[in-house]
Amino acid sequence: TFPSPFSISKQKTVTIQYTLSADANIDLYLISVSGERIKRFTCLAGAEGGAAGTNKVTWDGRADQGFLAGNAIYVGTIIARDEGRLLGKVKLTIVD
Repeated sequence: TFPSPFSISKQKTVTIQYTLSADANIDLYLISVSGERIKRFTCLAGAEGGAAGTNKVTWDGRADQGFLAGNAIYVGTIIARDEGRLLGKVKLTIVD
């Protein structure tokens, strides 16, 4: 993730970058340390986030419910949706 740590008020967006060996339908989840799902990104195979090679997904710090995520450490999981397989994890820290 870049920047890390991420400040919603200063940087406005954070970029989550990862590499895929082939096109895939991807679900990227951001989860709080308490296990609450904060954000879900759905990326289609061949499109940004689901294309073979380097992918960049940007986030403005808003949860799926519309509120701004609070200061905390979040874990991101990258899932190949069709296979239900975990491809990777990222750590994201928000400090404001």
